[in-house]
Amino acid sequence: MSAPSDELLGSPDMPASGTRRRVVAAWALWDWGSAGYNTIVTTFVFAPYLTKVVAADRPPGSLSGATGLAIATAVAGFLIAAMAPVTGQRADAGGRRKRSLGVWTGLVIGSALGLFFVRDEYSYLWLGLVLVAAGSVFMEFAGVSYNAMLQQVSHPGNIGKISGIGWASGYLGGILILLVAFVFFIQPEVGLFGVTAEGGLKFRVLAVVAAVWF
Repeated sequence: MSAPSDELLGSPDMPASGTRRRVVAAWALWDWGSAGYNTIVTTFVFAPYLTKVVAADRPPGSLSGATGLAIATAVAGFLIAAMAPVTGQRADAGGRRKRSLGVWTGLVIGSALGLFFVRDEYSYLWLGLVLVAAGSVFMEFAGVSYNAMLQQVSHPGNIGKISGIGWASGYLGGILILLVAFVFFIQPEVGLFGVTAEGGLKFRVLAVVAAVWF
């Protein structure tokens, strides 16, 4: 996505144009793409896979999947609280919002791709937890840059409308990828590309789908 200048898009007197609409659409599509990660990895598919499938055969006395996920989430939350303000200030001060957004988004995608290697065995639990926690941190940092760019694609007269477009894009993207996941991978015994539940493959492939969606 090309980062628009404040002078170009920050003026309420600027007429609506194809260029402006394309820039807003490009900005909103990040919300569409990020919804795939949030829906598949964080909420509905991969996190439950970790707690209910990967950790199902845990040895006696070992950490449960739910406890492990809670710890990973708490650590991610602490890192976000400690680092997000500084990260956002550095991006704003250097005028590098677009670059920061690209870097953090790339790291989110990388963490999602890494989840493909998390098989349905307890020995893979910590790998999955670390990757999910890291992805959450990277996603939050990307969101800081993304939200800051709202001022570049809007002006005070339409900032609410543009923000709503981004929110709606994310909402629709999340619904659509969840439908794709259910119809083509989760519900069938043999899903798209011959994917089955063996080795947790259908869940692992969906993490890759979320990365590609992004």
